[in-house]
Amino acid sequence: MKNLQKKKKEREEKRAEEAVKWKEQQAARNKKLQEQRRADQAAAKNKKANIMQMFGGKVQAGASSAGPPRMMVQNANSIKAKLLDWCKRITSEYPNVKIENFSRSWNNGMAFCAVIHHFYPGAFNFDELDPKERRRNFDLAFTTAESLANIMPLLDTDDMIMMKDTPDWKCVFTYVQSLYRNLNGKPVSPV
Repeated sequence: MKNLQKKKKEREEKRAEEAVKWKEQQAARNKKLQEQRRADQAAAKNKKANIMQMFGGKVQAGASSAGPPRMMVQNANSIKAKLLDWCKRITSEYPNVKIENFSRSWNNGMAFCAVIHHFYPGAFNFDELDPKERRRNFDLAFTTAESLANIMPLLDTDDMIMMKDTPDWKCVFTYVQSLYRNLNGKPVSPV
């Protein structure tokens, strides 16, 4: 009987030890998760600050010099409007290009070609382009942007052709953002 009691006591002690060990492991996991969460939040704040700065976000008054500047939050519409204004400004002198949105205004490739041509006027003769030759325009814009500005072709010519007169504005917006990030502020190239 004493053996049974002794074994029972040993089992209870072992369970208690295992419970303590399990709680310690859980506490360590929770601590690691909290640290990772904080690191992820800090990275997200830095990324957001960089994006806001890229699109003209304003630094909040009284922001400390330590760490990234804190930006006033802009809504998506104001960022879209600023990017659209940039596109309008650099393509205003181009025939057959009237940018009003991120969908129909880009449906024939002329707007993409105008943006690229603005920064690389020697790359191709814009006056020879025809709005009816959509495939040629898209191919020319995407390949020129990739070869001269190292801008990844986030859009596909076949997809743009398939979407006909109303390309997905989110796809166009994303590609135009990459154009802006890579070209804005760069001098016009003779090539």
